[in-house]
Amino acid sequence: MANFRHIFILIIIITLCLAANAQNEVQQTVPDSLQTIPAPDSLLYKEPTPENQSALADTLNTQSDTLKNTPEKQPKTFIDNPIDYNSTDSMSISFENGEQIVYLYGDASITYGSIELTANYISVNFNKREIFASGLPDSTGTLLGKPHFKEGEEEFDSKTLRYNFDTGKGFAEEVVTEEQDGIVHSAKAKMLSKEVFCMADGKYSTCDAEHPHFYLKITKGKVIGKKAIIAGPSYIVIEDFPLYFPILPYGYIPTFNKTYSSGIIVPEFTDEKEYGFGLKGAGFYWAASDYFDVTVTGDIYSKGTWGVGLSSRYRLRYKFSGGFSFNYYKNVTGIEGINQKAGTNFSIKLNHSQDAKANPSFKFSANVNISTSGYDKMNEYDNHENYLTNSKSSSISLSKDFLGTPFRMSANLRHSQNSRDSTISLSLPEITFSMRTIYPFRRKNRVGKKGILEDISISYTMNMKNTIKAKESELLSTPLSDWKNGVNHSIPITLPSFRLFNHINVTPSISYRETWFFEHKEKYWVDGYYITDNETGLQKWVSGHVQENTIDGFKRNYEFSGGIGASTTLYGMYQMKNPDAKIQAVRHKMNPTLGFSYHPDFGDPFWGFYDWVQTDSLGNMQQYNIFEGGVYGSTGKGESGSISFGLTNNIEMKVRNDKDTTSTEPFKKIPIFDNIGFSGAYNIAADSMNLSTISLNARTKIAGTVLNINGTLNPYALDERGNVTKYYMWNQATGLARLGRITNLSTGFGFNFSSDKMKKNREEKKKKEGKNSNIEPVENSDYQEFDMPWRFSFNYNISYTNFSGEPKINQTLSFNGGIDFSDKWKATFSSGFDLEAFTFTHTQATITRNLHCWSMSFDFSPFGRRQYYSFRISANASMLSDFMKLKKDSRDFQ
Repeated sequence: MANFRHIFILIIIITLCLAANAQNEVQQTVPDSLQTIPAPDSLLYKEPTPENQSALADTLNTQSDTLKNTPEKQPKTFIDNPIDYNSTDSMSISFENGEQIVYLYGDASITYGSIELTANYISVNFNKREIFASGLPDSTGTLLGKPHFKEGEEEFDSKTLRYNFDTGKGFAEEVVTEEQDGIVHSAKAKMLSKEVFCMADGKYSTCDAEHPHFYLKITKGKVIGKKAIIAGPSYIVIEDFPLYFPILPYGYIPTFNKTYSSGIIVPEFTDEKEYGFGLKGAGFYWAASDYFDVTVTGDIYSKGTWGVGLSSRYRLRYKFSGGFSFNYYKNVTGIEGINQKAGTNFSIKLNHSQDAKANPSFKFSANVNISTSGYDKMNEYDNHENYLTNSKSSSISLSKDFLGTPFRMSANLRHSQNSRDSTISLSLPEITFSMRTIYPFRRKNRVGKKGILEDISISYTMNMKNTIKAKESELLSTPLSDWKNGVNHSIPITLPSFRLFNHINVTPSISYRETWFFEHKEKYWVDGYYITDNETGLQKWVSGHVQENTIDGFKRNYEFSGGIGASTTLYGMYQMKNPDAKIQAVRHKMNPTLGFSYHPDFGDPFWGFYDWVQTDSLGNMQQYNIFEGGVYGSTGKGESGSISFGLTNNIEMKVRNDKDTTSTEPFKKIPIFDNIGFSGAYNIAADSMNLSTISLNARTKIAGTVLNINGTLNPYALDERGNVTKYYMWNQATGLARLGRITNLSTGFGFNFSSDKMKKNREEKKKKEGKNSNIEPVENSDYQEFDMPWRFSFNYNISYTNFSGEPKINQTLSFNGGIDFSDKWKATFSSGFDLEAFTFTHTQATITRNLHCWSMSFDFSPFGRRQYYSFRISANASMLSDFMKLKKDSRDFQ
């Protein structure tokens, strides 16, 4: 600060000398290589002191008396705001031809209001109110420290810059500025305001390289801030190779980036084997508001196929969001007059989600995906997942929680369809009203011990359905009488559980289920009779048959059951006698369960749920359920007194840890089976086939991979035709009953490998062993370290079935992976192998290359039913990717 004051006083003395001698220019060398020349007070005296204010006033008065030709009114200075300036090398101030100029050298910077300027060289002319900036060459002639100008949100780099503070206009050379996703280069630019400048010999590109790999050559144009670039005659240049055709006589490039806007969607040119040449995705995007938008697109092909699409997205922050799309296609295949086929297909998609905080007690969500059976096969070939899908489902859900009560209500619309047989199932609506578990006898303020009735719990669920299943072509014409509906009530009651012998948990239960139907079946026998054919006049014999009628009216169907269950846990341990053995002990944990449940025979005429009908002319009778085919099924007939049983086991062993050298973990546990067990039931009320099938299950881990095994054991033998009999299987040699025969058995496993996972395992292994790598890094090596990330995974599943004496084995193998050859070259693949047909399943491979500002991809399926290839190269920028691209693909629909 002291040095600055010395300079301040020195400048006043020099000013007095200039005024007295009427000299044009005086320079004085001062310490620290700083040369100063008189300048306006507002520039150099930003913080005057009281002592020098009076001296300054006297000096100005003397100057006014001495300079007779100086007008009384001083020229207006342009500095309305404080100005900050700095330079690392030197600064000089001088008068040149009566003009006051400040020179800054070396990392110079000036801040004035919202204007910021940095450069290696800056000069300020106070009389003309102009500023000039440029870079300075180094010892090799390279220009360093080029000007960087910023005013508000507008900023740019240039080789030279001349700017007028009063008018806001300027002139620059080799300007580089960013506009949204693109970069504008201009050999010469004239600034008309802080947001607008005209340019000549310009370039526009999304490539951020100093010399762009591709650009739009603009002979002349205008840049309007964050709004648009107006271009005159222009053409494309790729790798310095100009493409004069086509020449664009006029261009409009939007550059706003704060809001989205409406505009035309550029179509994609495509060549499909089945449809011919075409334009795909042409349309219009309407930015309706900040809350929703609308997109309309269309496709057209040379062989007659065309399609239109409408989609919309909406979002209200903290409330909800979603989208809707509708696509309609007229698909024409084949050759006209020979094998041409035409058909219409459509697709409707809707998704809606509510913010979790919008309304905790009321929720609405939707996920709708409906289409004709041929839509995906004909129009979704670019989407491999949709192309291979045979089923779809939809749901629209509305739920309400009644706060402060145990009640909840929901309404749903459900849809499912199978594209193989074009069947559609609708549930419209499905309403559920439920009450969560309550304890009706539990006291709010309990005193003393808990009573036995306080553990009685009850819950309630009411479900109402209205469903239909039909072909998609018949759905709209299906009469309302074909819809199936009903109301189902379920009331499970849990009685208090207790302990038997302090080790066995006993839990009784009761359940009641009631269903309301609004129609039922009535069957009766019709004897054979003759009818007269109206066309031929001849009589035809109609054989006797069972006639079925649907009777409208309300009827109840109910059932109830009760049961009791018991469970406990047993532990076993086998300790090895040799203390130095590798295996120290084997631990066995068993969880046996035993239960009994009972329900009466609801096929008894007493209940009124079953009736009898004659089935032939001999008078044979058959029992049928009057609610068969109903939306909730029908009550089973036959008395049941079922004893259920099951056993689960957990086996693990304790082994010595040979890798432990610090005695912190001398032993470790290794699971042999996480779970291995069986379950079944025995019906004491049945007259035959009392024993049910036995379910088998096991779970273990091998080499870090979980292995699940599931199977079923049937205890009954087959007859000569492969039908199940009511007799147990016997061992002919011993005369004893066999456990049964395996009707199905399945298992599967999968492995995942990757370079990152293996590297992590090696590091963990070294960390545990407390050893460093034996391979020391080689300094100043001429060899590149090999690092090529990769990943690979596969899954194998095998199943065995033997229901009728004809065993069958199904095996599937699927695998996928990828490898990064470099930072820019990558490849992925997915495939599978059908071991039964001994052929590969759908196989797909993709190779991608990052070309800095462009991307290249090659996607292909080398074999299988759907062979194809697709090559694409396009600009990375989203605003250019739709029309600056090259795409070639080949589809083969066989």
